[in-house]
Amino acid sequence: MKNRSFMKLKSRRNASYIQSLIDGIRANDSNALAALYSLTVTQLYHDLYMQIRNTYEVQDCIAEFYIRFCHTIGDSETPIQAAMLLCSLEDDILSRYTAVSGGIREDIKPRPELSDTESDIILSDLLNRLRMPENSIPLELINEYDVYIKRKSKALRWIIAGAAALLIIIPLLFLNPAADISETGRLSPFTGRPAYALVVDNILPVESVTAEINGNPVSIMQESRSRYTLLPQERGMMTVTVRTVGLGSASRQIDVE
Repeated sequence: MKNRSFMKLKSRRNASYIQSLIDGIRANDSNALAALYSLTVTQLYHDLYMQIRNTYEVQDCIAEFYIRFCHTIGDSETPIQAAMLLCSLEDDILSRYTAVSGGIREDIKPRPELSDTESDIILSDLLNRLRMPENSIPLELINEYDVYIKRKSKALRWIIAGAAALLIIIPLLFLNPAADISETGRLSPFTGRPAYALVVDNILPVESVTAEINGNPVSIMQESRSRYTLLPQERGMMTVTVRTVGLGSASRQIDVE
């Protein structure tokens, strides 16, 4: 059985924290064991209860589980090895329970969630059986710290994602659009003079398109997202300027005769 909370211990972002807990448990640190307990006991209780269906027997199995883990933790050098050991112990306890009990028994009043009070009692009994001192940091504070670690990790991932997005977006802000202007070969029904076509190829949206001849503005009609029609009414050098929503711009000129 792959317990989800055990698998999270293998995550790289949790590696240094989990390694410190492993080292602490080896050094008989009750707070380190309490922290690992808080990270894994809820999912462990759920997995065992789904198979055993008896609240009190599940609690006994949980105590046995962590006692056996502490006795065999010397075989775990890394968080990955610790996670695999935890998975192995859970499977072994379930297999042995099924063989001894002869099957699954239904609890009259099933309680699929482990209450805070029950969790504290199990931990206290566990530490007593391991002859470890009581944890000096209350379990509720450890739980809050674990939640903080998860929130901090999630916030860090959002920050990294935002920074990556900025690295992509910022160069686009300075990217100049490609613009091509040409005579359409037809007269405009509005001016009776030759019309000119402007085609813009860009990634960012166009903010503005302006055109002028001899200092006078030229009428512009937008035909589509990237195509514009220019309607000059006098001869001269027509200058067209395209600006995007970023800092990109492009200017083109064509002689209107």
